[in-house]
Amino acid sequence: MLLSRLLIDSISEMGFRSQFLSRFAHAQLEEQKKRYKSADEKRYTYDVSKEEKAKLRFGSAREWNVVYRAALRAASNDEEIKKRRSQGRIVRSLLFPISLASFAFIESFDQSCIVLSVIGGPLIGFVIVLFLYAYAELMIFAEATDISERSQGLETEESQLGHTQHDSSTEQEE
Repeated sequence: MLLSRLLIDSISEMGFRSQFLSRFAHAQLEEQKKRYKSADEKRYTYDVSKEEKAKLRFGSAREWNVVYRAALRAASNDEEIKKRRSQGRIVRSLLFPISLASFAFIESFDQSCIVLSVIGGPLIGFVIVLFLYAYAELMIFAEATDISERSQGLETEESQLGHTQHDSSTEQEE
């Protein structure tokens, strides 16, 4: 389990996550960066400095990682996010069973080429889990973004309502 987390999370953070999010998320990177930076500048800046120190992460991968963490932080108390993150962990923990199944599947067809089975089986399993995990992260990000947008929308409406009530009470006093 620890090894699968190390492998899958590392590859995902190096760029696979950013590729999936930039292609399939219904959110623009620059827009999300501004939004989450304005919401919590201290934590956002900390995440940026942490990503800059990370080796083997470049360009948009770093930026998407920061935005992904900010989105999770903004919606971390939501039950739906907790459920989806749990599903992502389950997918990640399937690395070795899927790799073993891929090995057995290849071995059942071609027993003469053990190299293909030993290398190809785990590699196929790894790629399958990596794609499933990237999809899980995409769904988590989409849900977290929606939740944080709704909560910011409610906060904006409440503050506008407060200003409207304050303005009307001021007018009544005059």
